[in-house]
Amino acid sequence: MIKYFIILILCTSILSQNTDFRFERITTKNGLHQNSITAILQSENGYLWIGTSKGLNRYDGYSFILCKDLSNNNDQYASNNITTLAEDYSGNLWVGTATNGIKVLNTNTGLYTSITADEEASKTINYICVDSRENIWVATSGAGLKKYNSKFEFKKSFKYENSTESLSSNRISTLFEDADGNIWIGTQDAGLNKLSTENTISHIDLNNNSIAITSINQDRDGIIWLGTVLDGLILLDPVSGLISTYKNQPGNENSLAQNTIHTIFKDSQQRFWIGTDFGLSLFYQDKNTFQNIYKDPADPTSLSSDQILNIYEDHSGIMWLGTNKDGLNRFSRSFAVFNNYYHNPQKENTLISDNIWDIVEVAPGKIWMGTDDGLSFWNKNTNTFKHYAAAKKSLNHNIIRTIYPYKNGKLLIGTSGGGIIYLIPKLENANITLIRKSRVVSQTIIFAIFIKMKMEHIG
Repeated sequence: MIKYFIILILCTSILSQNTDFRFERITTKNGLHQNSITAILQSENGYLWIGTSKGLNRYDGYSFILCKDLSNNNDQYASNNITTLAEDYSGNLWVGTATNGIKVLNTNTGLYTSITADEEASKTINYICVDSRENIWVATSGAGLKKYNSKFEFKKSFKYENSTESLSSNRISTLFEDADGNIWIGTQDAGLNKLSTENTISHIDLNNNSIAITSINQDRDGIIWLGTVLDGLILLDPVSGLISTYKNQPGNENSLAQNTIHTIFKDSQQRFWIGTDFGLSLFYQDKNTFQNIYKDPADPTSLSSDQILNIYEDHSGIMWLGTNKDGLNRFSRSFAVFNNYYHNPQKENTLISDNIWDIVEVAPGKIWMGTDDGLSFWNKNTNTFKHYAAAKKSLNHNIIRTIYPYKNGKLLIGTSGGGIIYLIPKLENANITLIRKSRVVSQTIIFAIFIKMKMEHIG
């Protein structure tokens, strides 16, 4: 059986820098089993794992599967409130829950291993971090910080002991390993701590040491980024101790969207995505300004919710945003709207549709676009378009979700309801002709295509 996992080939060179953001909403209507998204992670084998308030979902690019009950009752499906996900160096998935401690999922066998809690408070897990030395750090809500090794063995506990050399609180909200191997520890009620590589703890002065830290990250200059509850975004220089604070400024659309931050995510282009309690902010450091993105009730391609709990970028560059009660939002830079090119029904040499789902550049200036109304080929050098649609009998289905450039110039086209179309285009200068079209592989919705095994039998 041919398996397809979620990979999307992107072309960003033809997109305007003033990109409009368009999202694809994924909810229980699309097979997701619960709309409150608490954690997102893609494992090395290509699966996307979605933690929700009622269990763990696995997405393979086709459909969602609800994993078995984390309480080890194999006759029931998961009903646990998942709070965090992490993958160790052996490919095991560490699953933290709100009341049921830690379960480690062997993604090959589907079997769970329960991590025995040393005390009741250890059963409330807020965050799990796997560091570069293969240690697993577990943030609990009341039992401090726990350290495990890759064999699932408990190694050490760090707690509040009313000392500057201990944690400032046992209520740990988030963790982050910096470029030097230090573990930064955000608390729910007592600011920020740092655990050095020598296992010494220091309290970091943020001018308000009762601040609640929700998320931690680091930029290429070594600056530590802190998300907070009500106190906005804090940038800390760990060398000088200098602090910069960014907050929402009413009337200033280029300020932070909202002062309660749930997550800070750095993408592969070194951009910072900030999920807040009311909107998504992208921070542009060179301009020291924010671009804010909100839900538009009149636009189904806008965010499904303004409450962004978590953000993740998969291996192909697709961004996934989890919301509190409105499912997932999927964004790719190839979803962007062209500022200079639009569909004009009165002119043939325009986009076939303004709703573009995928863009692939197969050769310099030779660009394929999948849209809601068929497939377009754009010769950027001559600025000419050629279109293929079901009405012209050149395709069997119009809604093109993804384009995969297969070997020798062949294309695999994933559709929304028409399965996979196999095409052999013939490029001759500015002209293109479709030589052959294969039968549909399956009647299903294809979000993305990734070749996991050789397909010598095709073509």
